[in-house]
Amino acid sequence: MIYLDAATTVGLVLIAVVAAFFDIRERRVPNVLTVGGLATALLLGAAGGWDGLGAAAAGALISLLVALPIFLSAVSAGATSNCSWPPVRF
Repeated sequence: MIYLDAATTVGLVLIAVVAAFFDIRERRVPNVLTVGGLATALLLGAAGGWDGLGAAAAGALISLLVALPIFLSAVSAGATSNCSWPPVRF
């Protein structure tokens, strides 16, 4: 298991703050920031050896599987909170 030093922690917090800024201001997070965060996480996982890389890749895969229904649907993520099941017709 790797232990994050101060520079790594600051870098990860910076990515999260910039993503939150874009999300609040523009209601979207740029793909460059998302892919950059994924690459950073995989590189930090690789620093922990094969076990760390495997854990980072598994986390990325689980995140993709959770978000995949939103990507494949025509409904945006913000609108899914207003959905109810069974559908209510007025």
